[in-house]
Amino acid sequence: MNSLPFISAQFDAEGNSFASAYQALDAHRIRVTPVQSADTPSVEYACAKGVKITCLVWIAGAEKQKPPSRKRAKAADQTGGAQIAVGTSTGTILVYSPSSNQVLKTLGTAPSPAVVALSAQNDKLYALHADGTIAEWNVARESVAHTKSELPDLTAVAALPDNGLLLANTQPHLSTSEITSPSASFAGFASPVRQLVVGAAGDRFLAIAEQDRLIQSYSVSAENNGHPLNLLSGPSNATFAAVSSDDSGLAVATDDGTVLLFSEPFKSAEQPGSNSSSRRRAKPQYAKPTASIVVKRPNGDQVNVQRVFFLDDFLVLSWSEQGAVPIFARVQWKKDGQIIDETVELVKDFAAPRASEHLVNGVDAAAVPAYKESTATISSGHHVADLDDEDSDEEGGETLADRLEALEVKRQQLLEDSDAEDEAHKDGEFSQNGGAGKMKLSTPGSFAALLNQALVAGDKQLLETCLSERDEKTIKTSIIKLEPSLAAKLLERLAEKMARVQHRSAQLTVWIKWVIVVHGGYLVTVPNLLKTLASLHSTLATRVAILPRLLALQGRLELLSAQLDVRGEILESSREIEDDTEDIAEAVYTEDAFIVNGEEDFDEAGEDDEDEQIEEDEDVEMQMELDDEEEAGFEDEDDEDGNDEEDSEDE
Repeated sequence: MNSLPFISAQFDAEGNSFASAYQALDAHRIRVTPVQSADTPSVEYACAKGVKITCLVWIAGAEKQKPPSRKRAKAADQTGGAQIAVGTSTGTILVYSPSSNQVLKTLGTAPSPAVVALSAQNDKLYALHADGTIAEWNVARESVAHTKSELPDLTAVAALPDNGLLLANTQPHLSTSEITSPSASFAGFASPVRQLVVGAAGDRFLAIAEQDRLIQSYSVSAENNGHPLNLLSGPSNATFAAVSSDDSGLAVATDDGTVLLFSEPFKSAEQPGSNSSSRRRAKPQYAKPTASIVVKRPNGDQVNVQRVFFLDDFLVLSWSEQGAVPIFARVQWKKDGQIIDETVELVKDFAAPRASEHLVNGVDAAAVPAYKESTATISSGHHVADLDDEDSDEEGGETLADRLEALEVKRQQLLEDSDAEDEAHKDGEFSQNGGAGKMKLSTPGSFAALLNQALVAGDKQLLETCLSERDEKTIKTSIIKLEPSLAAKLLERLAEKMARVQHRSAQLTVWIKWVIVVHGGYLVTVPNLLKTLASLHSTLATRVAILPRLLALQGRLELLSAQLDVRGEILESSREIEDDTEDIAEAVYTEDAFIVNGEEDFDEAGEDDEDEQIEEDEDVEMQMELDDEEEAGFEDEDDEDGNDEEDSEDE
């Protein structure tokens, strides 16, 4: 089974939907495909990173769901409100709803032994774990009873209508009241049992084993002492078996792609009148298929049919193309109440992919986006808040005229909104943060709702639009309102974008900071967190590795900047000194001119003063000379008088 594209696959009880699990490039995915309607899109869900799907089974809806919108009404009609229990390698069971395309609840705790097989009956779900533990779940109440079986290496489980339980390793075992020890065992195979199929009445079942072309049917009442009621054999190893609603037909898919049809698989092969001793001596009688169905290509290549389902008088065949896209075909296996006894060959060319197969949320994921993320406008969504009410009114029986009138009113409202947005753009009400032309959301709550929607739906375009926000307050508020279970997923997306677009590191770092601050307490409780955030660690480690070089470069740049500043100051001061020198030179020249003119004036006046002074001095000198001469004259006279007196005396 592991060699098939499907990890696990199963039709629902009515044959309207086909659930399959397959390995994608990034994670394990669940795909629910409508069988009869080619126009209804498939629903896909990607499991969390590190979670691997091991098995799945359809179960009845366990709780009331919110009425789906018209967009998913067809998908809800196809599944009928049924849900899918998905076993994982971590030991948990995901309860997935195709109508809402989300996991409603998770049963069990991780890490635990992997879930090997699942079986549902009424309101109970039985899970077989790798360590031999059987968990009996009540999905609605989320209650569980664990029982450890004494049987080693169990590989299959099947619930009976009367609360009995079938377990199998290399042989089937029946547990009625106590699961720990089986109440009956049946003849087995050389290899582990891969599938147990319970008949419509619930009192008989059949088993197929790995790499074995033998199919054995049994009676639950052990009326044959544990021996098979019938042995059915085909030319190739059996891979999957399905029983009709009246137990009259058995369809077996084989590893070469051929589908074998058996009649009355639960009818005892014992001949009337034979005793037990003769049965032991007789050679086992193997029932042969009454018909076979082969699907081929126009060139003769055979298609490997993987699953079959009885739908009234038709047999639905399923195989995969283009990786894991299921393709269906119908063959009439019963005509006029009789099983066909011929080989049916169908010629099927490669089916063209459905228009909806490559759509993600209604958008072609491989196509070039019709808009640029940098110029995308995020609106509050108020104009579509009442769509559900409008849908309900339409379903109530509106006429075509009423619908046309409603469309006209809606068109007028859109035109008015467009005019209002244009006026707001002119008035500058549009935010320039996060790119030109983006409009701010009316509330942080609406932005947080968009972020949650982008992460849950895996909408990369919507997520890119949200991550273009640059207002740190809005980022913080949206992360606070973010569901903790989406924090690790958001960190992974941020790490991918940071590694791919390096120039946005500063902006994305703000997101990473607030995710760790707000949801750090939850993140430390997530198992395998190191593996989950390995890409983020690698990206941040690469950034940190270049930090010393950046710091050295920053130091050099700061040194150069300081040197340039000092040189600029020196040049500025030298220019100021030169300007002052020029001003001083001009002032000296003017002063010299003024002094020269002043000296000339002073000299002219001074010469006059000097002349007057000289004249006065000459007058003074002359007066002094005259005085001296007069004194000298008086002295001479005195001398003469004295001489005369002396002479007279002498005389």
